[in-house]
Amino acid sequence: MYRSLMKSILRICLLWLLIQEGYGLTLGEAECIAINRADEIRQFEAKGQSLQAQAISEGQLPDPNIQISPLNFPVDTFNFSQEPMTQFQFGINQDIPKGKTLLYRYRRTHNKSMSSLHQKDNQRLLILKAVREQWDLLYFWQRSEQILLGQRKTFKHLKDVASSLFSNNKVPQKDVLNAQLELTQIEERLIQVRQAIDDTRVNLARWIGQKAAYRASASLVMDNKKVVLSKVSKKMLLGHPVIKADNSDINSAISSIAISKQDYLPGFSLGAAYGVRSGRNINGNKRPDFLTGQVKISLPLFPKDRQDKKLLANQRELSSLKAKRYADLKGLNRVLGTNIVDYKRTREKLSLYSRRLLPEAKQYANSTLIAYQNDKTDFLTVALGYIRWLDIELAEVKEQVNHSKAGINILYLQGR
Repeated sequence: MYRSLMKSILRICLLWLLIQEGYGLTLGEAECIAINRADEIRQFEAKGQSLQAQAISEGQLPDPNIQISPLNFPVDTFNFSQEPMTQFQFGINQDIPKGKTLLYRYRRTHNKSMSSLHQKDNQRLLILKAVREQWDLLYFWQRSEQILLGQRKTFKHLKDVASSLFSNNKVPQKDVLNAQLELTQIEERLIQVRQAIDDTRVNLARWIGQKAAYRASASLVMDNKKVVLSKVSKKMLLGHPVIKADNSDINSAISSIAISKQDYLPGFSLGAAYGVRSGRNINGNKRPDFLTGQVKISLPLFPKDRQDKKLLANQRELSSLKAKRYADLKGLNRVLGTNIVDYKRTREKLSLYSRRLLPEAKQYANSTLIAYQNDKTDFLTVALGYIRWLDIELAEVKEQVNHSKAGINILYLQGR
């Protein structure tokens, strides 16, 4: 009973350790870590929240002004009761913005905040794209290492074959030396690949942290996420965060134009004041207090160098932002078209690799070895055959990554 209990506890502890340390990091986990760690996303989110708070503030009436004024005091005695016009005046003034200026100010800054939030969404997609690209690159180097390790065994076997034939005086010593040279070159390529793996992990750590990066055991992104080309269209680009941010900037500029047009309207300022007096009139009656009201009107009588120029500047800004949106949309369309073509063509090439190139290269390499053992060809032909097989294997992996890279770009354009 006790032993069974201890085994159960041990299994739970081992399971907990595996969960904590992980036996390899999946792509989905890496993406979540990158998003949660991204300061760039928090930057745009905070900016959007700041602008939204500012928008609410800009949509409010300005604070009223309160004034307290001692008026018409006699400078000979400073007696508050001496002169009939002497008074303490308490007043309040409220400026009324022109037309619908408050509404358009709110809309202008609100749209700026929406632009920041769309930029946040785009930054999220860019981070996912960067992580996926590094993930694919890590797969490329890890798979290349596996292929080179397999070919190292093959070239060790070739060296053993050459050594055996040389010991029986069937081939010259240069064949053994050549086999050793090819084996050494494989070792040198392995060192380069392992260095590239470490470099890629460092780049991946930029997004997910060093510990997580060294847990990553990559597979191709397209093994985890599928691109359905039938759902890919140019129309979907209108909903991309880049275009949404451009639309928000354009709406903000439209509000700026509306504000400029409000400047052609008269502005108002309302005020009221209460004047407290002391003393009595000549007839002996107590002096009454004064009540004052005022309306100030600002008239745009000279708009040529002020309102007109401001309106023109905002109209030019709107034209600039529309041109930017058009350029961004063209750029996204170009990227989409290019990557759809790349995605299809690399898929065709991968089919060719699996159906013909790899089987043919393997068959040719093995046939040269058999011919060499039967003294029908030289070692150089054998070595070239196996090197060609190796190069084709590595080229297939590169095409897999190219295919996946095109898919990653399409996913970015889809907002996934």
